[in-house]
Amino acid sequence: MAACVPMFPTQTLLSVPVLRGYTGVLCTEQKCYEEVHHRYYDTGESWGRIHNRNVEQCTCVSGVIQCERVRYTVCISNPCQNEGACRLIVSTGEAACACRPGSSGQHCSLTPDVECYQDDGTEYRGTASLTASGIRCLPWNSDLLNDELHVNNVEGAALLGLGEHAFCRNPDADDMPWCYMLKDTEISWEYCDLPKCRADITMSRRVVSMDGPPPSEPAKPSRTPVCGKRHRKRIPRGRILAPLVSTVRVVLGAHFYNDTGPNAKSYGIEKYVFPDEFTVFNPTLHDIVLVKLKRQNGRCAKRSQFVRPICLPGKDVTFPDYHCCQIMGWGYMYEKANAYAKHLMEGTVHIIPFEQCSRPDVYGAEVTSNMLCAGSHRCIDACQGDSGGPLDCVKNDVHYLYGIISWGDGCGRNRKPGVYTKVSNYVGWIHRVIKRKS
Repeated sequence: MAACVPMFPTQTLLSVPVLRGYTGVLCTEQKCYEEVHHRYYDTGESWGRIHNRNVEQCTCVSGVIQCERVRYTVCISNPCQNEGACRLIVSTGEAACACRPGSSGQHCSLTPDVECYQDDGTEYRGTASLTASGIRCLPWNSDLLNDELHVNNVEGAALLGLGEHAFCRNPDADDMPWCYMLKDTEISWEYCDLPKCRADITMSRRVVSMDGPPPSEPAKPSRTPVCGKRHRKRIPRGRILAPLVSTVRVVLGAHFYNDTGPNAKSYGIEKYVFPDEFTVFNPTLHDIVLVKLKRQNGRCAKRSQFVRPICLPGKDVTFPDYHCCQIMGWGYMYEKANAYAKHLMEGTVHIIPFEQCSRPDVYGAEVTSNMLCAGSHRCIDACQGDSGGPLDCVKNDVHYLYGIISWGDGCGRNRKPGVYTKVSNYVGWIHRVIKRKS
């Protein structure tokens, strides 16, 4: 059996990129570039703007922008950033922004005159849109990025600088601004062709000896290499990142995949709780969630021959290296399979020493103290579809949830064991959330 891995191989895309400034299947319909918003609009697309103090409704017609003055009223709430003024177009209900000098864009969030980034560039709001290798960035709302950091699946996207544009940003606190791109017909990402700002020289009260050597020039920032980078920007699939609780069900006692049977019980979800440290920008860290089930007829889940609780490991419960544990799931039977297992699978793996799993040729620093590794020389592993499943370790005939299937490189690969969330590190948090009544 094999474990789910958030580091999925990059998918080959069948779509062909359309030339910038054009649209349509054959790239023949010319787009309109609108300087107020710094973006291209498709033929037939309309938008509102404030231009030369006039509130206008504009439409792209065969590459030509046609605008007319429209009636407006005062905005109830102001989406315009950087102290921009807002007007509400009566006919469409769309908010249009008048930006202060220095900022522009649909919501005044762009600063096009800024040609460098400060610190790590998380506050960069310029309009650079080329990668270090000269490839043009993909828009953050591109349909090709549904499984990546897309403007629609990132919380607080506007505050992070994301929007319907293709400008370089750093929404995940990387080393510098970056963007997605199409490289050899595949989605990839790269740091941008953007220099770091030099620090301003300011006067200080520090006393410097006049006899000493002159101060050295500040070192120029070295260009970050664009090769040798693994594609790690993708948001892992199959996780409860943002779905409505009303659309998720928990099934207890099931044995066959997608078939509850007479011995299984299905429950709705009242809520789920993530650790405070969890972030969608690095979901392999703190990869654990608590799910509170809805009561049925005022009752909680009942124990049965097929439904039993598993113990949480306290800090005093540890399992030595190479201890054998069980993993279970309905995931893929092998890497790149195209269907889940028909019935619940079980396999035996042994705990791998942390020092071995964190070696540079295995996972290196990607494995943290909140994780543990387990695998088998017989290629037994978890695979896609098994994420969230248990690493069940037994001590004195008591079963403990020692780990949760989290991620890994492929399924059953040599020297690439499965990585699990170390549950014992989160037991204190679990008890604080549960707050059992006396």
